[in-house]
Amino acid sequence: MAKKSNLSLFVWGNFVSLLGSSMQRTALPLYILDLTGKGSIMSLLTLSHMVPMLLTTPLAGVIGDRANRKHIMVSMDIIRGLLILPLAILGLQKNLTLSLIFLLMSLCAVFDSLFSAATSAMLPELVTENKLRQANSYHSLFTSMADLLGPVLGALSYSIWGIGAIFVFNTLCYLISGFFEIFIKYSPQSQREKTSVKEFLASARAGLDFIVQNPQLKTFASFCLLLNFLLAPIFSVVLPFSAKTELHLSALTYGLMGSCLTAGFIAGALATGTILVKNPSGTLIKRGILATCTLTLLFSILISPPLRLLFEPGKHIGTIILLGLLTLLGIAISITNIPIRTDMQKLAPNHIRSRIFSSIELLTQVAIPLSIAGGGLALDYIPSHLISACFASFLFIAGISFVKTIGTQGLITPSKKAT
Repeated sequence: MAKKSNLSLFVWGNFVSLLGSSMQRTALPLYILDLTGKGSIMSLLTLSHMVPMLLTTPLAGVIGDRANRKHIMVSMDIIRGLLILPLAILGLQKNLTLSLIFLLMSLCAVFDSLFSAATSAMLPELVTENKLRQANSYHSLFTSMADLLGPVLGALSYSIWGIGAIFVFNTLCYLISGFFEIFIKYSPQSQREKTSVKEFLASARAGLDFIVQNPQLKTFASFCLLLNFLLAPIFSVVLPFSAKTELHLSALTYGLMGSCLTAGFIAGALATGTILVKNPSGTLIKRGILATCTLTLLFSILISPPLRLLFEPGKHIGTIILLGLLTLLGIAISITNIPIRTDMQKLAPNHIRSRIFSSIELLTQVAIPLSIAGGGLALDYIPSHLISACFASFLFIAGISFVKTIGTQGLITPSKKAT
């Protein structure tokens, strides 16, 4: 009962926190554009968050392994709430300045990385091992719900009450989240390591070193990086470009595309934690990867010139197929990610788990912008459907190769469980 209560507090705390930040993440760029009308300023906003996270993620992993993870989680929520509070007050008074927004967003990014490193490693300590996949499904379900509701509520609230109300709501979300998390019963295993600056910085590499030395984790990390690298340009660059300039879809349809993908994530998380809970992780991973690769190839075919007739005015079949593909893709990705993440948590020893997750997060943060930039540059010279087909083909080849390396039980073998 205590573990179930702990999981509920953990998940609900994260949901409330993510809901507020998702609303702010949607509304703040709209405010910047309304205020300045310059896309370059909006890019600076993105960089003001991305760069501090990249710089602090490795050190956040070290702190997450040395300090009490519950204390980190609670304090980071409270600190972020207090950081956003001045923006809420000034926003309501209409006295916000861009310099203050960028400064506080940069500081929030540092605390975001600390929060992420601690929480990603803490979940396996709150449940028994045989319930870990269900816990990850539960967590993923509510994370996807926050991602689905946040943009809608953020855009709606901003249009009615303005940016001040968004900051007020996010402040309250962080503080409420921290309040939930205070009641989690958590007894960490103390880790005594040298505390000199040199040793502290050196230990930041321990997570990456462990991944490199563990063949299973190395295979997992490599595929996850490649998966993100190949999917990011398709759905962050090709999809919006094709939808707007080639398929001529409406703004409503474009919004529905994101909603269908997120709805697929929710459905996949729900299925993984219920009707598929008894399926071996290896079976789910294999089927999820093959489905993801196949659906990505079908998307590339759907947006090709011969099939654009399906999207002509008055015809809805193309739009229906596209929305269906995105929903199924969300389900496939969710069914793949949850058992992989569960296996990785089991493979990662508790004393170094934060650093392992932080290392993977750092590599992903570097890889995705590079692939998106490459995809955007390629659009100036290559038709969108060919770019999508190229990335999808590489993904299919990588997926088949990865599937061959895992057994029915997934990434875990009896001799490789973390201790």
